[in-house]
Amino acid sequence: VRAYHHREKIFQTLALGDEVGLLCSHLDQLGASAHGVDQSAAAITLAQLRYAAGVFRRADIRDLPFDRASFDAAWTASVLCRLPRDQSLKALQEVHRVLRMGAVLAVNLLTGPGQEWEATAFGPVYACRWTVNDFAAACDALDMQMIENLQVGPGCQALLFRREY
Repeated sequence: VRAYHHREKIFQTLALGDEVGLLCSHLDQLGASAHGVDQSAAAITLAQLRYAAGVFRRADIRDLPFDRASFDAAWTASVLCRLPRDQSLKALQEVHRVLRMGAVLAVNLLTGPGQEWEATAFGPVYACRWTVNDFAAACDALDMQMIENLQVGPGCQALLFRREY
């Protein structure tokens, strides 16, 4: 986030799910005006406790409560990989709708085959894994072109897309 922000000024930013308080705090420190969204009331309460200056809303990422072309960027950790593939595609359409032309989308993508429940230390979580090419094709269908691809860990890629139209 920091490296990209220094290259291009990003003002109105949308943080989607997964640690929205922390992400909004980082983005605001970089000079962006960040808005955090999570479907969980508990996650929004926690975000407000961790970052009192943040602007947070409880909302479903498949039906965002913002006007068309409201944001210069959207950032997400793994929330798109916690939905079944068809619902991830619906969420991508919504993100596209609220991004301005030329805006960017940053995604941490779980890579590999399949969709399934996985056991974690916190209990089972749903994981929808993608190949980078399949996810890039889904974004390309929405006129969002991949501009960066960085492996950040085993089975995880950080991807950056630009909304062209």
